[in-house]
Amino acid sequence: MRQRRNGGRGRLKVVLWLLPLLACTAGCGAPKVSGKVTYKGEPLHMGQVVFTAANGWTGSSQINEDGTYSIPSVPPGQAKIAVDCPYFEEGKNASSPAARRHGQRPPMSEEAKKGSAGVKEYPPVKIPDKYKKPETSGLTLEVTGGRQTHNIDLQ
Repeated sequence: MRQRRNGGRGRLKVVLWLLPLLACTAGCGAPKVSGKVTYKGEPLHMGQVVFTAANGWTGSSQINEDGTYSIPSVPPGQAKIAVDCPYFEEGKNASSPAARRHGQRPPMSEEAKKGSAGVKEYPPVKIPDKYKKPETSGLTLEVTGGRQTHNIDLQ
């Protein structure tokens, strides 16, 4: 009597089903653009990056203390970029709704500095106003899909 071996076909089906999944995990990943924002070679420690795609899609990310940002789900194609870094002027209310909306910290008072060991304070940075709007910033990126790194250096 001859034995029937059916295990090979079952394994083949599983392998064929897993190949596209494995290929995408290796190369595709979730679509995301991330990078570092610098101004005159130094990282921005606060602010916001905004991407605007040709189809009108808009996505944004806060700039972290180390200058990094990450925007998920950016559609492929040409994107315009804007960067906003609120500037806190002496005598202005740095705790305004706009400053809070951008997640910014105002410069610390001397009393606050004494009670906040380990908290870094960065001097305010005033970047040129042209970077605040995608139409005037001159910053663009051809988004290819998948995970993409794009560093933004403001002058």
